[in-house]
Amino acid sequence: MLVASPVAPPPWNPSRSSRGLKTFVLLDKTRSSMTTTTTLYASYKAVLTQTPLHFDLLARVDPLQSNGACSTNNRRRRQDGSTRQDEIAASVFEVAFAFLDVDELSACVLVSKSTKTIATRAHLWLAIYNRAWRANGQTLPRPWMQLTYHQLVVLVQSRLHLSRLELSTRGRVLELPRGLVQVANTSVMRTFANGAVESIRGKTPLPLASCGLALGVEVAYYEVAMKSSGSVGLAMLTSRDYGYAKESHVGSHAGSIGFHGFDGGLYEHLGASSGHESDGKLVNQGPTWANNCTLGCGIVHGSMSTVFFTLNGELVASTSVEHPLARQLALAVSLEAYGDECVVNLGTAPFVFDLEAYCLSCNR
Repeated sequence: MLVASPVAPPPWNPSRSSRGLKTFVLLDKTRSSMTTTTTLYASYKAVLTQTPLHFDLLARVDPLQSNGACSTNNRRRRQDGSTRQDEIAASVFEVAFAFLDVDELSACVLVSKSTKTIATRAHLWLAIYNRAWRANGQTLPRPWMQLTYHQLVVLVQSRLHLSRLELSTRGRVLELPRGLVQVANTSVMRTFANGAVESIRGKTPLPLASCGLALGVEVAYYEVAMKSSGSVGLAMLTSRDYGYAKESHVGSHAGSIGFHGFDGGLYEHLGASSGHESDGKLVNQGPTWANNCTLGCGIVHGSMSTVFFTLNGELVASTSVEHPLARQLALAVSLEAYGDECVVNLGTAPFVFDLEAYCLSCNR
């Protein structure tokens, strides 16, 4: 039976212009069940054009419901005290909040209990992280959904507010978008007696990664895109062999540990200098690398720290170190030849290596 009749205003609080909208109710009693089902239909076209009602003008606006007054169903409260209108409003807010940035989402937490409930949901914060710092559209796996709101804030805010990367080097430094820094080995302030190696070292200790902080793991990491061969690793801030006007490969001299491209060796020299020109010790062996590769170096702090290296997103070498000043290690890169270039990423842009997955493995 098709019945045409005006009904009460819809539950989403329409404006006065909605008063003329008519809703038509179709009652359908199926043979297989004694339950009468009710489906709501609306005919916008019939109202706007003042045409006679035809079934093809109707548009379904509500799923099947058990028979009864629709207004009663809309007002009926759930066990937690919410109504259907509350649930609709929460869904609308959740969709809207997905378009907010970090500061705006944080502000919503302070507005009311309702907005706080929505704005602290994990998927909203992880979506911000995924958009900003996950490569190739990857999303964080399900274990990250278990983080508390405080952990989510640490995850996002700590990476968002990474300090500006400052380097000690004789090479030409150019700041790129997204916080990346390019260094070119173009300085002629040298004798070339020892070749054209150019040393680059951070002016501050390598900062802890936000994904590690969120999980309670102290992990520091950086990546560098190399135009040609060289060496990457870590060096003490107190070392006199790395930084401005220095020409040493990382790991070859005191106070450093590095991964060399020409032989794939992982060299360590975190003790005092013996006076030799190059007295780093080979502690592990990885693959060789040369042109257009992305190298990564990180350290997991602990009573026995682990220094690890990545090549084009893959973990390739690691070694354990025990040093009282391990937290004072800074990033260190050495360019092999005159004209070589590199681009350093401290975490302001997505990493090639899945550091988040690595931190999860360290937390188990």
